[in-house]
Amino acid sequence: MIMLLKTFRILIYTALVSFVLMSCDIMEEIIPDAKDAGVISANLNGEPFQVEGGKGLLASEFLKAELASTETNFLLTIYGIRIEDNKQAVAMGIQLAGVDISDIQPGDEFTDWVLVDDVASIFKGAKGAVEKRTSVNSDENVFKASSYNTNEMFLTISQIDLEEHKISGTFKFSALDTENDTLINVTEGNFEQVKWKEL
Repeated sequence: MIMLLKTFRILIYTALVSFVLMSCDIMEEIIPDAKDAGVISANLNGEPFQVEGGKGLLASEFLKAELASTETNFLLTIYGIRIEDNKQAVAMGIQLAGVDISDIQPGDEFTDWVLVDDVASIFKGAKGAVEKRTSVNSDENVFKASSYNTNEMFLTISQIDLEEHKISGTFKFSALDTENDTLINVTEGNFEQVKWKEL
């Protein structure tokens, strides 16, 4: 009986540890790592928006940067999410795409988002977007605006460190939600020492 009780306790402990580890993996996919560094900021129709990375799980703002790459192209996505006092979630970000991220140099400028391969949906250049949702857990958008709809984008790289996976630069763009005609003018955009994660 004692042996059976010990075996049962070991099984319960193993199940709990497995659940906690699995939950951590799931949470890591949803919530950015507290080690994510950097800041992204801009004015959205004149209103300041700033998100700082590395604040952890209980923060009301998150910064995420992810690099997806293949042998023929890359896509770097950087965005900040801020939870407003009314519980709505505002996200603002940029995407940078091309053949190889190692080709990117300080001083490089990007002003368009060009479709390179329609079948594989491969782009090159840069685009920006701003989205507001009714809550952080909702799929319902108040608006979802993109510079792809205006062709007004200007992004400059000021620093890139391929070993540390960090990038800095400035940007401005106009983003339009074509479904409800919401236009967001993004000015004085800046991202500093943003650390990306490779997917």
